[in-house]
Amino acid sequence: MKSIFNFRPLFIIFLGAILGAVYYISIANIYNKYWLGLFVVITILLIMMMVYVILGLLDKKSKILSYMNITYRVWLTMFVSVIIFGAIFSLAVAIKNDKLIDVKGKASCVGVVTTVDIRDTNIVLELRDVECDGKKLDSNLILTVYTKGSALDYSVGSKVATYVVIDKIEIDEYNVYNYSAIYRASTSEYNVSVSSGKANIFESIKEKTKSLLYRYMSDENADIGFAMLFGEKEGISDNISNVFSISGISHILAVSGLHIGVLVAGLMYILEKLKANKIATMSTICGVLLFYMILCGFSSSVVRASIMAIVMIGTKLCGYRYDNLSSLSLAGIIIFLFNPFAIFSVGFQLSFACVFAIITIAPTLIRLFEKIHFDNKFTSALSVSVATSIALIPFCAHYFGRISLLSVVTNIFVIPIFSVAYTLLFVITVLGLLFNFVAVILVLPDILIHFIKIIADFVAGLRYSYVLVFDVSMISILLVLVLQYLLEFMVVKRVIKLIVMAVLMVGLCISLVFDFVPREYNENAIIHFNQYYGNMSIILHQNKEVTLVGYNQKDYSRLRDVLNEYHISHIDNVIIYSSMPNEDDMDTFVFDYSVDKIYMPSSLTHRYSFDVVQIDSFSIGELEFEYISNSGVSIKTGEKYRIIGDSFDREDLVYMSNRYYKDICDISVSSVTMNYRDIIDYDRLILQESGEYFANIVLNNQKIWYSNI
Repeated sequence: MKSIFNFRPLFIIFLGAILGAVYYISIANIYNKYWLGLFVVITILLIMMMVYVILGLLDKKSKILSYMNITYRVWLTMFVSVIIFGAIFSLAVAIKNDKLIDVKGKASCVGVVTTVDIRDTNIVLELRDVECDGKKLDSNLILTVYTKGSALDYSVGSKVATYVVIDKIEIDEYNVYNYSAIYRASTSEYNVSVSSGKANIFESIKEKTKSLLYRYMSDENADIGFAMLFGEKEGISDNISNVFSISGISHILAVSGLHIGVLVAGLMYILEKLKANKIATMSTICGVLLFYMILCGFSSSVVRASIMAIVMIGTKLCGYRYDNLSSLSLAGIIIFLFNPFAIFSVGFQLSFACVFAIITIAPTLIRLFEKIHFDNKFTSALSVSVATSIALIPFCAHYFGRISLLSVVTNIFVIPIFSVAYTLLFVITVLGLLFNFVAVILVLPDILIHFIKIIADFVAGLRYSYVLVFDVSMISILLVLVLQYLLEFMVVKRVIKLIVMAVLMVGLCISLVFDFVPREYNENAIIHFNQYYGNMSIILHQNKEVTLVGYNQKDYSRLRDVLNEYHISHIDNVIIYSSMPNEDDMDTFVFDYSVDKIYMPSSLTHRYSFDVVQIDSFSIGELEFEYISNSGVSIKTGEKYRIIGDSFDREDLVYMSNRYYKDICDISVSSVTMNYRDIIDYDRLILQESGEYFANIVLNNQKIWYSNI
């Protein structure tokens, strides 16, 4: 009996690697309800595999078992892959956890600057080769230095010494292990000393490139150009990131197959003109791509694209047939072996999902366009654009809570411009580093990047260019991927294929319905979540109204995640108490969440186009609100007060204690500008009865916590 799937051994092994990692996590989190269902599913799958293997081995001649005889080797390969790669992943977790240093209290740290990000009131440094009290950290350190007009030279390669309290980034998911820095600290510039040092060759190339771009391009376009070359987006403004995301072209800022394709095509053209032989061609391409991967920090997308490019060129030169799915699978296996945690990174998932869509969906679209006699010049480009857009929909919904509706159209216009811009940018930069006078031609990619920004701004400015969605589960994403695979690689009769896909489509629809059913949460409650730049709370009123206290566009992604988690698409009231969001950001937020009313203190000025209620005390439903010197808001519920604020000093605390005295029941504050012990000892504010604190102070806590009204 003929197999019903067009299997690829490497694809089965790659799938086994992913399932092995997930299976390990399922066992490790067996008492967590979220993973329990997945654990059961994978266990049943493995039992089925064993049954196939055993039956296939027992009776190889039976007609009933003929299908098993053909496919049992595939199931055996899958089973062995799950076990082997599960063991590799568990070993990687053990090694990583063993290397992590638990740094407590203040420590004297010395490290070498590898990146510099200059902001309004601080400078964010990433330090490598860090030693704290003689112990070498196993990862880089993110050091935030608060300063106003720094006189110190924080150049890449310089050595920084400081005395700080180091925090380990909270590891609640394996994706954190993909970060170059797992430790962080903050300090004033008065506690920092900088001495000269030397950058390594890769850091030196990147710094010289950045300097070159800033000299001959506008600052904003230079940041975009640097991201296009190396995938580093730290210098890109929040506005540009948001505009590119809404218009669906964020992928041009991450080095991926598009970039590698342009680079390899250019190299092949040059090598063909030079009449290089096969060995010279492969050696040159492998060497250039390896060097480029190092410059890009071995990000999943660039490694995947480079491996696939090398395989494609190798098969072409050797006269073999190139197989997209096997090449993609090989890239995934290699990445897994070197970094098992990569499969949990967003970059890895988006990169592989896009290529998988091009392999599975694009051929069907091409055949469809040919049947309707669509212009052949655009068939391939349009098919790829539509396929990748389809693939990105569930991932964008899951990770970003937003789906771009015009990404297909935008990419049709942007990709040709980008291809020319990237090619010019790469060639001119390389030549400019060798011959400085050539760099003046960077004005050409500068103009092209400006055109890309104009297109992105236009699309993002359209009111209905995107839609906000709630969280989409991994089960829904998995079903989408299975449907894609069946579309191209299921080789049974068309009727059977349609029936199977219809059943899976019904399952997908049911899964999506459950995705959009609100999670259980208590009404008449406050959800507190502290931010890097401020503190916010969501109040769920008895009458179903939703009030947001505090808003800062720099923490918009965190706010959006919480709103998605509770499936909140409409906010009735927004209370701004300290920071003033700019007009464009606030206008977008009001539109996205259909905000009815905005409150702010009478002392603040604004130029918003929508109506704002400026009053210092007001009521919303059953609650009474009052501003506290622009630093926070007090909420009266019955005879008790809850304080939600940003940064409190002694004057604020004295004011609150004198005004509310024993009626304070809890406080949510992101930071205080005085010693923590002073607050605890301040018995008029922090009261203690029966061994329990009335007040609940939260200091720079990233977790969500709740209090009933």
